[in-house]
Amino acid sequence: MVKEKSGQARLVLLLWLLVAIFYFYLASDYIQIVMRDDAFEDYLEFSVQLVGSQGRPNTDLKELVIAKARELEIPLDPSRVDIQGRRQTLVLRVGYDVDVQIPLIANAGYSKEFSHEIRFSDPRG
Repeated sequence: MVKEKSGQARLVLLLWLLVAIFYFYLASDYIQIVMRDDAFEDYLEFSVQLVGSQGRPNTDLKELVIAKARELEIPLDPSRVDIQGRRQTLVLRVGYDVDVQIPLIANAGYSKEFSHEIRFSDPRG
């Protein structure tokens, strides 16, 4: 009877350990996705201010955004990069979806949607 309880306790411990590993992996993947998005958003803000203040063409901004998305391994569809206006009226809208990987489940269907709208703001007032 003592051996049976000991075996059950080990099984329960093993199951809890597997559940903890599963959630740790899921959380770490999600945290990495959010951290990449934060870095991307900072870059979008910088790029809009740069292009708006220098009066560069909107195609330059789009190229900068797409290049940074590739660098950060963000699956950005160029058709979801919308740029309107010039200089002080410059507005950038970017949207993309990232699949969150779930261990042992291929194509789990869970994704996180991100969207950003960045407007030029003149630092001189």
